[in-house]
Amino acid sequence: MSSDNILETRGLVKEFKGFVAVNDVNLKVRRGTIHALIGPNGAGKTTCFNLLTKFLTPTSGEILFNGIAITGEKPAEIARRGVIRSFQISAVFPHLTVLENVRIGLQRFTGTSFHFWKGLAGLRQLDARALELLELLNRSRVPMTLQALSQASGYPKSTIHSLLATLRSYGCIRQESDGRYYLGTKLFEWGCGVSAAWEITRCARPHLERLAQQTQYTALLSCVEGSDIVVIDQRVSGTGIQVASEIGGRTPLHATSQGKLLLSQLPDATVRYLMNTCGMAPFTPHTIVDLATLTEELERIRQWGYAIENGEYKIVEGLDIDALSQERINITLADLQGEQDGVKHLL
Repeated sequence: MSSDNILETRGLVKEFKGFVAVNDVNLKVRRGTIHALIGPNGAGKTTCFNLLTKFLTPTSGEILFNGIAITGEKPAEIARRGVIRSFQISAVFPHLTVLENVRIGLQRFTGTSFHFWKGLAGLRQLDARALELLELLNRSRVPMTLQALSQASGYPKSTIHSLLATLRSYGCIRQESDGRYYLGTKLFEWGCGVSAAWEITRCARPHLERLAQQTQYTALLSCVEGSDIVVIDQRVSGTGIQVASEIGGRTPLHATSQGKLLLSQLPDATVRYLMNTCGMAPFTPHTIVDLATLTEELERIRQWGYAIENGEYKIVEGLDIDALSQERINITLADLQGEQDGVKHLL
């Protein structure tokens, strides 16, 4: 294996019935570098690439990859070594969904590339891997490079590049001018579609607006998803302290006021199951990490009708905020006495 050169050619020649398309090419590509082949039409650029990727057999000369001679190997053989040719046109199946297209590129790792006669059940294991790239980009909050995605997912860069090309063709991701990737507008479109389809968001919206106006604080609509709470809508008050949450943002059930409020409306047996199954991770020194203390806290919340987060998930320094007025809460709860029980629990 060579030390610094990952790809090398020695005296590479290609003739077509007396016409010399490539003549005595001696090329050395150092590991970790990027090269471009530039020239006018007919200079032999495409022929040279076809030789390197074994779509053509050289008339004479030698090609080495990682110090190993690959001159006589076939395209499939050098592909397994890591030499992949990417064409400018993304090859996707228009009759398949985004997930199904991405899943096709992952089948090779499970040895099921040619198992066309088998049902879809055997391919379900690939769904999580196909969605992993989108989840990585979502959690990053900043564009990620191909190298970073490869390291985070554990997949080779050639595989990641192919999957990203499929996701780009559907608008699920976009690419910066510097090559980094980030989530595309198609996901925003889908998310808005989910919000519009949920009847609870339409029903709760006027109540959220009234709560925000009466309490002068941000009113949130959230739902339980596993061990987390997910914000699906919010209304920010025009006055008072402005604490806005990210729509779609996840926070732990046991360490936030929203989460504890929703837990207080669940049976104790369900709370025990959730906490024992998902755990109670500490986020700050104030996080409640034992079930007995959480049970006592939930009982107080049931009596009060509201929940408070005391630096259990995040500690904000340099911000002096008075405790939420008990009088204001009592007035708001009294105003909601005639409302449905589910609306009262939105507090």
